[in-house]
Amino acid sequence: MIEIPKECPSCSALLYEENGQLFCPNNIDCPAQSQKSFEHFAKSAELKGFGPAVIEKLELQSIFDFFELSYDDLLEATNSEKIADKLFLELQKLHNLDLATFLTCLGIAGLGKVRAKQLADVVTSVIEINNNTCKLAGLGEITTNSVLEYLTN
Repeated sequence: MIEIPKECPSCSALLYEENGQLFCPNNIDCPAQSQKSFEHFAKSAELKGFGPAVIEKLELQSIFDFFELSYDDLLEATNSEKIADKLFLELQKLHNLDLATFLTCLGIAGLGKVRAKQLADVVTSVIEINNNTCKLAGLGEITTNSVLEYLTN
């Protein structure tokens, strides 16, 4: 008989079940969830070369660490000038991300490309996002709560 796990194998938080699936509630400090969020960000931002192995070596703490990576950080993580050069060039794409794409890259639950575009049409900066701007953008209560909770954390 297969025993259903009670704890997250990555962070040991107690799992909860929703619609027949198990979830770890520790979305801030769970290493596995952090790794996946970094991978999602890199993929959504179309950063080539930032796969799971490279992201793990970079030891990122936050999505915003992508914006602060230096050439030396990349060189240290990859031990290759050629790879560090390519990765550093890829990071330059982040300076040209529009707000809607950036919001999509964050991987906020319920905020896909369409809703991110709606929100970006109402605000010019992440700092302007609040309950009122989410309502103006036509976001529902669940998505609004998800966005505001993510930005608060």
